[in-house]
This record gives sequence, structure tokens and C-alpha cells, in this order.
Amino acid sequence: MISAMRKVDKVDYANRDRQGKIAFYVLLWKRKGISLELFSEYWRNVHGPLCARLPGQHQYWQFHLAANEGGIWPAIDSIDYVCPAVDRFHGIAELTFATEADFQAYIEAFGILMADEHNLFAKAIAYTSIGNSQTYCDRIPSGEPNGELDGIKFHVMVKKSNAVSVEAFRTYITDTFAPAVVQSDSVLKFRLHLLEEVDNSRPDDDGVSRYEPQDKQYQAAFEIAFANPLEMEKFFASPEYAQAVKDQAKYVERLYPFPERSTYTFVYNGELTLAGQRSSKVADLIARIGATNQLKENIASLFTKAQEENHMSKSTATNGKTQTASAEQVPSLISTNEATSRIQTTFSSPVNAPLAKVWEMMLDKVENPGRYNPVAYDYKIVERYNNGVLRQMKAANMTVKEIITWDETTREIRHVLVDNPYFFGEAINAVVQPSNSKDPLLLSYSLDWQPYNQEGRKIAQEIQGKIAQALEQAVLKGIAVAEQKSAPVTSTIIATGTLPLADKLPGTISDLALRLFARGESFDAHGFSELFTEAPVYQFGNYAPCLTKAEIQQSTAAFFSQIAALYHDIKMLWEVGNTLFLEMDVIYWRKDGSVVTLPCFDTFRVEGDKFSELRIFMDANPVGDPSIPVSSTSSVFTGIQGKRLTTTTDLMKKFFAEHPDAKARIANGFVPKWAIAGPKWPLEGANRKTTTATTKKAVRSS
Repeated sequence: MISAMRKVDKVDYANRDRQGKIAFYVLLWKRKGISLELFSEYWRNVHGPLCARLPGQHQYWQFHLAANEGGIWPAIDSIDYVCPAVDRFHGIAELTFATEADFQAYIEAFGILMADEHNLFAKAIAYTSIGNSQTYCDRIPSGEPNGELDGIKFHVMVKKSNAVSVEAFRTYITDTFAPAVVQSDSVLKFRLHLLEEVDNSRPDDDGVSRYEPQDKQYQAAFEIAFANPLEMEKFFASPEYAQAVKDQAKYVERLYPFPERSTYTFVYNGELTLAGQRSSKVADLIARIGATNQLKENIASLFTKAQEENHMSKSTATNGKTQTASAEQVPSLISTNEATSRIQTTFSSPVNAPLAKVWEMMLDKVENPGRYNPVAYDYKIVERYNNGVLRQMKAANMTVKEIITWDETTREIRHVLVDNPYFFGEAINAVVQPSNSKDPLLLSYSLDWQPYNQEGRKIAQEIQGKIAQALEQAVLKGIAVAEQKSAPVTSTIIATGTLPLADKLPGTISDLALRLFARGESFDAHGFSELFTEAPVYQFGNYAPCLTKAEIQQSTAAFFSQIAALYHDIKMLWEVGNTLFLEMDVIYWRKDGSVVTLPCFDTFRVEGDKFSELRIFMDANPVGDPSIPVSSTSSVFTGIQGKRLTTTTDLMKKFFAEHPDAKARIANGFVPKWAIAGPKWPLEGANRKTTTATTKKAVRSS
């Protein structure tokens, strides 16, 4: 704290800023429609950590300012000290760079930051100072503050007089003003910037003005700090100050001091600070509670090297476990009220695929979230940048807009919420390489959203479970895709013949699919749902996806009630890793006696011995609406010139005749409906005697 400085402390820390050769000094006005409090919260907790991850930075500070209203600085005739209201900015972002190459790397990546600026800025005027920013004295021990200061600090904007040249003005500032100021023992810090002319060729972007007329531009700025008001007044009354301002009216037209409310440091000495890693709010809480363990390398690395999920997986000694923070788990970081409304969840699981394939899948997930996230739809890429995109989609009954950046070195993809009326926060998708090369990679996804307002807190309580489930599904789906792309491809064309059923199927997934179809053809909704995992994705045509076994059972039972019988006429199956692709016609017998045959393509994915996903690509509307015409050539068996291939494989009939599972189920009364309704096809094979009795029983009970 500045007020804790003793006057006798003459240690000067000014040298610590010397490596920052180039300064990027940006004056920022908040946009209309948001409060100053919300502006500050978003700037330091969302925008700041995003900016900190752009390359090349040596230092990055945010200065949150109060209004310049005059009455503090001693007045000199002909110098204006009160800034017009329209020109009063609300903050300054100062970034420094050690080399020109570092600065260019930052500028090249800057596009992704511009996409977020319209969320909080109405105007952003950027000055550069190349080799002309210098800290003359600094007796404040910490160069990386985070929060409010007990002392007094001003950021003073200086416009030169029109009567002098830029060179003469700079000579006065550096040779007369600055040397005199730093001679005063009352001055704790003095940092000076000689500013270049604003580049007005930069276009306004998304409602953020970047144009500043010549008559409003500044040629210098300085930062000055005092321990307390007494020391400030002593300075103004000192001979050093009198010497500094002796001929000031000749060189200066305007001098606008802006009081500093707080400062936040996101990058220091080329490294992310705690605020840069985890937001200034978390950094402040850690400091206030005295949680020194949070500063240790093993914890810091979780946030800087995307190791958090790996750590949690090892500490719990389990795979695929979702961890959701509660108020009891993090009492020192968030209040109970915040904890109950905060959406914070993590899921991780091993993936048996090469790193390149996993990373390829993760990038595909950015472009096509609907392939992995069952609740995502209407997604689109709004803007593209060198290492990221601005993406918008619908999920959880709201529009979700995110700035998504990726780092191929760390294999981390970061999603930062922008322009959201209810939440701010981020999600991180990462692949972690194990310390033991024999262990599989770990794919993880963590999300931390915090509500802005009461409506956000209400929504959070409603969607937290769905978000956690969707996040888990995204990880598992991603694993399935990566492993599938890495697995050898096997395929089988099913044709008629005399081979036993087991010899005609490519693998166990195909067998599991036929068992599922058998439950469908016998209208066993409960048995159908039992072949799915506890957190499945089941999507039938245009119907809403089912995300629980109970939803699957309810949906299939409702569908079965609308028809008399159905049959899966399978043409072809392909197995790739843990995925099965299946092509077929499905024949439906309606209750009015009419029949419709529809082409269908299914995608199955398995976990263990159950399905984690089934997507059925079919227009099922003609089933319930006989008035919808269906062409006789609308079939997967239709070939060149409309000629029809072999019309049936009888695969499901053979399944009921030969498969032990089917035989056992028939014995227990689960007869395919096509044997007792619709075509009333006979059940063949060794089951004939058993099925005859069972069929009669089923007919009597129907």
C-alpha cells in the first residue's frame, strides 16, 4: 500500500520498467447503457484476462479512473485544467513491449480483442510511445498492483501549446519539468510518456470510435503518486514544483489530471500475473484471505498450462468424473449467494488416440459444436482471426456468443463469453499429456460462468444441471470422434445367403444394434432404453433429442402407440472403432392397415456394452400423415436408373430365429409385432413351437 511507505524509504524501483521499450497507451470511454460498475467488472474480469493472453506483452496495466472535474491541481493562467465532459475517459490501458517484433506480434493478434471491445467501450484512442516512455522514480515496492490504492495517484494528460513545436514541447517536458518533479521527496512515482500522433486511419469498428481530431490529441501524459494528501500539498508548495512549472504556460495549453480509482496488472515481466491467470477479482480474494498456497507453482501451473483437469483426475483416481464446485468447497473465494448461482463444472476422461487426432477433433468442435454438444444449434462463425473466432450459437434457451482462441503449443482452447446479458466467464477445452508416456491422453472441459444480475442467478439454477450434462457429453463425443478417426475401418455388406448370422456381422456393435432393433420391433420401450448409457444422446429425425434413458423410453413408447408394426430392412453396416454406421429401409404398418417404407441412416456410438449415442436420419412425418406422398424409389435399395437392388436381407427375421437373446425374449413374451400384426410373418427356425404359443398369448392379450 502507498500509505504504508515510510518517507525514509529511498529505494527506487524505476529500473524494473526499463525493458518496456515500446508503450501502447489507450484511453477508453465506457459505452452508453452500462453502469460504471459493470464496465469496471467486465473490463478487469473478462476483457483483461483475454487481452493478457495475446502474445508479445512485457507489461499490461489497467488504470480505472475517476472523472476530471478540476479543483485539485494548482492553476496557472492560460492553462486549462478541466476536461470537457464529452472528453472525459474512464480508464487507460497501458501495455509495454520489449521489442518491435513483440509489438507486431501483439498487433497481428489484436483482431480477436477488437471483437470484444464493443461490449464495453464507446471509444478507444490508442497512442504509441516508441522509446519515449520512462519511469523517472518509483518508490512503491510492488510494480504489479491489483485493486484500490490507499495513497493518491493521478494520470495527467498534457496538450502542448499551438505556439510551440512538438520538439520544443518535448524538450521542456524532459529537460525542465520531469527533472524538477522527481527532486521532491513527496513524489513516490513519476512515469512520463511522450506520445506520438494518433493514427486516425484505423476504422471505427462495431460502434467503437477510434478517431480523435488533431485539436483534441495529447502530446504527453504522466503518472504521479503521493502517499497521502499532505504529501501532495507539500509537493505543490515546494520549490521543486515551482521550478517545474516556471515557464509551463509557454509550452502547455491543457493539463488534465484524472484521479486513479484502482489499478490491475495482468502481465508483468512477460508473465501472466495472478489477475491475468484467474481475473483480478480472484486475485484480490486470494490476497485478502492470505491463501499463499494459491501462489505456489503446482497450483499456478493448473491455470497457465491447462493441467487442472489432469490433477483432478489423478486426485480422484477415477475416469470420467464430473466435478462441480459448491459453496462448501470454495468458501474463501465466493460467497454462498454467488456459489449457489455460479455455473462451475469440470469433466475429464482418457482418450486413446494420437495427439494430432485429438487436436483436430477439438478444432472441429469449434466449427461444428452441434456434432458434439446436444443442446447447441443455430451456430455460426461471425468473425475469424489468426488464432481464433467469434462464434454465436443457441444453447440453454439463450444466445451464446464467445470469443474462442486456441494455442497449439499448450493444446488449449479458451471460450470467453461476450455480450451476454446474464453471465460473464469462460470455458477451457484442453488435452493434457500424461507424465507417464504409457498412459493415455486426458481430454478435459471446464466451465465457469458467473451471473451479472438477479435474472442470471435465476437462470443459473435452472440450467446448471443441463450445462454439466452437455459438457460431459461434449467430452465423451469428442473422445469417440478422435478414437474413431484413429481406428481401422471395417465394413460388411449384408446380402442374402445361407451363412449363419454371426458370420455376417462385422462386430459386437452390429450385434448390439440388432438387439436394439429387436426391442423396437417388439415395442419394448423399457428394454429399448436399457441398452443406452446413463447419459445418452438419442435423436430421431426432427424430434427433440432425448438426453436420459427415461426420455428415450417415454419417446419410443409414444411412437409405438401410433403404429401397428415395424421392420428394419438392413442393407449395409460399417464399424469404425466404437462407431457403427447403418443403412436400411424401415417398413411401418399403420393402424389403418396402410404401409409406408422410408429410407434411413443411423449412427451409433458405444461405451462399454451400451449405446452412448444414436442419431436416426430419417423424415418420419409420413408415418403419422398418410397424405404425405412417398415415392416407391425412396429406398436405400434403389440403384442406377431407378433399378432396385435385392429387396430384403431378412436380417432381423434371422436374428429372431437364431440369436440366443431373441429366443429368450420371445420365450418371455416379447414377440416382434410384425409376427402378430401387419404382415404377420411367421417366426422361423427352432423357435417355431415356442413362438406359436407365445404368439397366441400375445394376440389374446393385445
